[in-house]
Amino acid sequence: MEYSTSRLAFIFLAIVCKAYITKSQNLSCNSNDLMALNGFRKCVASSVDGWGANPDSECCSWAGITCDNATATQRRVIGLDLHGRGLAGEICESLADLDQLSTLNLSHNNLRGVLPDKLFQMQNLEVLDLSGNEFVGFFPLHIHLPHIRILDVSDNFLVGSLASTICDRSHSIESLNFAENRFHGEVPGNFGDCTSLQRLFLNGNSLSGSLPERQFQLKHLRELQFQNNGFSGLLHERIDNLSNVVKIDLSNNLFSGVLPDVFGALQKLEHFTAESNKFSG
Repeated sequence: MEYSTSRLAFIFLAIVCKAYITKSQNLSCNSNDLMALNGFRKCVASSVDGWGANPDSECCSWAGITCDNATATQRRVIGLDLHGRGLAGEICESLADLDQLSTLNLSHNNLRGVLPDKLFQMQNLEVLDLSGNEFVGFFPLHIHLPHIRILDVSDNFLVGSLASTICDRSHSIESLNFAENRFHGEVPGNFGDCTSLQRLFLNGNSLSGSLPERQFQLKHLRELQFQNNGFSGLLHERIDNLSNVVKIDLSNNLFSGVLPDVFGALQKLEHFTAESNKFSG
């Protein structure tokens, strides 16, 4: 009797699990998400492999798309990863209508044009990687990405100043990569408000001026790459506050004066480069 009851309970659970899995598989992606993806499809000059010819098909099964495990009638798109697929064309604003998106990776394609401002207002975005494309124009100055952790726009043709408000509403940033663009001007002091920042890459631009003191209050910073710019002035002694830093590269700039004797405080430092500057002493 006890064996039969256990067996019946097991069969019942198996039926329930199978029904749940079947229901999850039959859920369609959200209609607004489907519309946003089809808008993106129209802006891209080349076809997206794995997306099929039918724009009304189940988008959660498309290549590079990740949907949530919703128990409601429609699943939401939370990830879009199309890096290195040879995509050409532009990014439509409709992509920003994926309001549950947490990861967007379009890196290492041939995308061009101006970055839509709406892309930098996505409330749930945690990872945004647009590196290795041909984007031009100004980087948006007004950014509201409250959950962003990784922001990478390196290796493009972006110009203008770095956004000074990027840390005002984005307190979870761990990695900022603006390298290999055409940015100019000074480093915003507000970068010192990115209290979770671990990696800051500004190399290969036309940035100038001295480094803000607030830059040296980033206790979690592990990697700092400022090489190949036009930075000048003295290297502040407060660099010894970067107690977790592993790599610093200041080469090919216009820094001057004496290197401060702070290396005893940088216990985790493994790589320091400051060649091709105007240091003395």
